[in-house]
Amino acid sequence: MGIHRKGGPTAEPLLTRVSEESNRAMSGTPIGRSSSISWHKHLRGTHGTQLLEFALVLPFLLALVVGIIDFGKAYNIKHILTNAAREGARLTSSTPLTDVNCSDTTPCSIEASADAVKQYLYDAGLTAASCIKPNAPASGGGSPLTPWTYSCSGITLKIDRAVNNVATSSGRTVPCTQVTVSYPYTFTFGRIIGLLVNGATGPAGQQTMTASAVMQNLTY
Repeated sequence: MGIHRKGGPTAEPLLTRVSEESNRAMSGTPIGRSSSISWHKHLRGTHGTQLLEFALVLPFLLALVVGIIDFGKAYNIKHILTNAAREGARLTSSTPLTDVNCSDTTPCSIEASADAVKQYLYDAGLTAASCIKPNAPASGGGSPLTPWTYSCSGITLKIDRAVNNVATSSGRTVPCTQVTVSYPYTFTFGRIIGLLVNGATGPAGQQTMTASAVMQNLTY
């Protein structure tokens, strides 16, 4: 037996409403709270979870990337400085101490070593080394055995042909040449990590990187 109501077209919506209210009553859901339930479902949704997680991880990912780039460049500069010092020491240790071919007061062996270091640094991309003038050291003089120092634009080059090392095998003193190169490098990692983590520290600002090489003098 069906339910009929005058008015024709309104009979079917009435039956639909009655059916929905019956279903809610049977399921224990209070009438009028369907919209509230749908909002709770939206709040419990996971559509924005990935975006939130990415936003939380992004600062630390940025610090990791900056750290890799920063320390990678620093390591590369250290490697270049070591090779440049070796080039200078190898050339100086195998060059006679005589100055007969030089037109100035700087020994030829010292000028040759300084020029070798300068060219190596410049060719490796450390173009600030172009300020080194082989025939115009900042200090030194009097003898090829006197330590000679070049200094400009934060770069320091020291050439010492009178370093005496003790040979461990025989116990005798071996005269050697030591070349030391220092070059400035600006770190950014410390500044980045300090912004992300309160109280965290790391290398920041301009730091001086130093490399040294020692080789036995082959000529005197």
